[in-house]
Amino acid sequence: MLSKTEAKKLYDSGFKRPKIYDDVYPQDIYDYKNETWIVGGKVFPRGEFGAPKEVYTQGTWIPLEEDLISWMEEHDCTFIISFDGMTYKIEAADVNGTSYKAKGVSLELCLYKVIIQILHSFNGNMPEKEYELMEVDLIEKEDLQ
Repeated sequence: MLSKTEAKKLYDSGFKRPKIYDDVYPQDIYDYKNETWIVGGKVFPRGEFGAPKEVYTQGTWIPLEEDLISWMEEHDCTFIISFDGMTYKIEAADVNGTSYKAKGVSLELCLYKVIIQILHSFNGNMPEKEYELMEVDLIEKEDLQ
């Protein structure tokens, strides 16, 4: 897991959850008042978070491995990850084809390092994808049984 300091460095460099995603998820981890919280709660049929609201509104979100990979995917980065038994290595390229390399003792740390490089090369201003919602299917309560 990344530290609060590493998470803040990501945010200061321009990292943010892509707009297409919800702001908070039950699996999210937050640092709040020097305590580590997982939001938790009921996911389906109507989500209710388990942590107090101030945890995820006032705390610092600590992105997980899945969040970092999703960020890379959402920004059209290509990447190859390898592990040699001790160290993770990543070779990545941004949407413009610029190459980056990083290594770390954990996959999250490796992804963190390469994302920082990518953000710095874009001066923190990553292009946002535009999405158009074409169709929505509503799920009725009786369909869930």
